[in-house]
Amino acid sequence: MKRYLFTALVASLTLATSAIGMTPRMALKRSQQGLEKMPATMSATAIVNDETSLDSLRQLGAIVNARIGNVVTLQLPASAVEASTQLRGVRNLATARHLTLCNDTVRTLVGANDAHNGTGFDQRYTGSGVYVAVIDCGIDIHHINFKDSAGNSRVKAVYYPTDTTGTAPVIDGDALPGSCYETTEEIAALTCNDTTYSHGSHTLGTAAGSYRGNGYHGIAPDADLIVCDIPASELTDANVINSITYILDYVTRNPQPCVVNISLGSTSDAHNGTSIICQAFDAFSGPGRIISLSAGNDGNRRMCVDYQPTTDTDTLNLLFSSYSYTPEIKKGYAEFWSTDATPQAVQFIVANSSNGEIVYSTPMISDLPEDSTYILSSETDSVLAKYLTTEVQLEQGVRANGQYATAFEAKVTPIDNYVLGLRMLAASGSHVRGWGVDNIYFYNYKNSAFRLGDNAMTISDLATGDSTISVGNYYSRNVVPLSDGDTYTYSGYTLGDIVRASSFGPDARGIARPTVTGPGAAVVSSLNRYDVTPKTRFDLPFEVDGDTYYYGPKGGTSMSTPVVTGAIALWLQAIPSLGPAQVMQVIQETALRDDYVTNGDLNRWGAGKIDIVAGLNYINNSAITEIAVAQGDKQAIATEYYDAAGHRLAQPSEGFNIVVTRYSDGSRQASKRVIQ
Repeated sequence: MKRYLFTALVASLTLATSAIGMTPRMALKRSQQGLEKMPATMSATAIVNDETSLDSLRQLGAIVNARIGNVVTLQLPASAVEASTQLRGVRNLATARHLTLCNDTVRTLVGANDAHNGTGFDQRYTGSGVYVAVIDCGIDIHHINFKDSAGNSRVKAVYYPTDTTGTAPVIDGDALPGSCYETTEEIAALTCNDTTYSHGSHTLGTAAGSYRGNGYHGIAPDADLIVCDIPASELTDANVINSITYILDYVTRNPQPCVVNISLGSTSDAHNGTSIICQAFDAFSGPGRIISLSAGNDGNRRMCVDYQPTTDTDTLNLLFSSYSYTPEIKKGYAEFWSTDATPQAVQFIVANSSNGEIVYSTPMISDLPEDSTYILSSETDSVLAKYLTTEVQLEQGVRANGQYATAFEAKVTPIDNYVLGLRMLAASGSHVRGWGVDNIYFYNYKNSAFRLGDNAMTISDLATGDSTISVGNYYSRNVVPLSDGDTYTYSGYTLGDIVRASSFGPDARGIARPTVTGPGAAVVSSLNRYDVTPKTRFDLPFEVDGDTYYYGPKGGTSMSTPVVTGAIALWLQAIPSLGPAQVMQVIQETALRDDYVTNGDLNRWGAGKIDIVAGLNYINNSAITEIAVAQGDKQAIATEYYDAAGHRLAQPSEGFNIVVTRYSDGSRQASKRVIQ
């Protein structure tokens, strides 16, 4: 059971969500109970051990769409549900989860203008010879921002995972769903795959927009573009994985380094890199293949709890609220993860929010049968109905990563001052972390008997893999132009400081997150002309050769992430073989640490603020060639240089240096090398 979020663009932009992700057998049971209609064929994801496992799925009638590493997406017939859950070598089989959506100034802040002009370098860095790929919604592929100076499209390939009017990609014998378009004529005939959003047009414009007529071009204006546009209604983890698989296949057939922008966040799952989509991202990443990913926009929300009982009777007592700290929850979701297979027992409670008195409780719920659901409903419980109108569905069990998890979805309409809550009991010495994933927060209504949630681990689960570059957000602009010639000033913005909503860690392994921050507040970039949302004063029209194109401001880690994506594209132009560990080292060694960073909460900033010029200077010396990229399950994240006396060097000097490589598991390896 998972819930994914595209990080918010402006204020609190969200999309409607469907039912939580679940096992195929659970979907069947819900259908039998009349809770949800069961489709004849469902989209699903899984982890498979080998080809034999894939063959077993195919023999049941499953169609394998994509495989990247051990991650697969597939179409599973309803008739094969029972048998598929019994297959050996097939793990984490789940229905596809629906997702929700989470530059003139930014170019100056990160040094892009100097890189474009070649100031201080022997060449210009504009992303030439590099692919910038985007997986998003609402991409106007013929926007002037995505054309070269001669008016030709810079888009080299388009993949629509839900479209059936073009050529279906076939990769290693498996047919991806949807259509790809790779010729000039095919791409010219397209418009936009989602006419309800401008999110993807904005992120791609920030990363790689090229139109210089208004000053709002992006960080890598000469990069080649790969577009994967998914309609918001079909925005699932399976379609994101399908898109990553298509991009990998395309860049393999048409070799160039590639950086992928994914303005996607999730507070679901174990936050330790073991989720299925994290594994897909890691399988994609390698030399010349980088993923830049949003940290999330939950940094100011009380959505986290950490429970470490010291006796067998210590309980975790929680009350739930909406984001506005009220007990009404239109639709919410939460989950709790043990660090190992230690089970959790829970009971739902109802308390008076005024005085904390518990007026209702269920029996303790533990060790539910596999793929079963505990349902609590005021329609069938007359005592509960005195206090709340509610329906709760809960699942428990050991997940594929070996960790025990409890997850539930709830709708709550309170009567008077009553509020829904939960009491958890786990064995002494165990460790449980919990997250309110979607519209559920942990608020005690000023009753000390209940735990008050915190924001200590709001980092997106998707940002906890070893290979992704995760990006936080700082204030970059507080005044934007309006279409009527006036300007709008955002209140409460401290330019240069961290955005309080920017998510941060560390993750469940104790690794600091995000990797770095970028400017992402009130970023002006391209918008989707085909977006049917009514235009406002914030939509700036620009007429070019008789066509009208739109630009406008948006904010969030969705906006800071493409700034870093563009920066990585410039670095890949300098050294096309850069891998994730090398990019992480460049960031670690060159990120700007100004007073806001050094005097602020270091957990929020990662290495600091992205600095393109410092990164290029670092790359253009020999230090970058000294990085080890991986050893077994460890990922090298930084290299440090010391002289013979043990003094750390900002950069390696000629002669013998001590080189210390730091790995993602906290270990270090030292060696003595000649630096020339």
